[in-house]
Amino acid sequence: MLEYPWDLPPVDAAPTADGRFYPNFLCQLPGSADRPGVVLAVGHKGADRWNGAEDDRSIGRLWANLSQGRCRFVMVKDER
Repeated sequence: MLEYPWDLPPVDAAPTADGRFYPNFLCQLPGSADRPGVVLAVGHKGADRWNGAEDDRSIGRLWANLSQGRCRFVMVKDER
């Protein structure tokens, strides 16, 4: 079960070269009694915008890398 699902853009978005990046979903995955679960950020881009979203993917990967294992990021693509 997900804890604290968030399906709206957060207030503090990550800056990118051409604006700001807002993940589509944020949620905290279940943890254990002594350790909170990781935060998962999910971005979504349609297939027609995938190539232009490299900045967004880079920001998401950087955010996850700087979190020291507390956060994960994935961007999914619409396959239409």
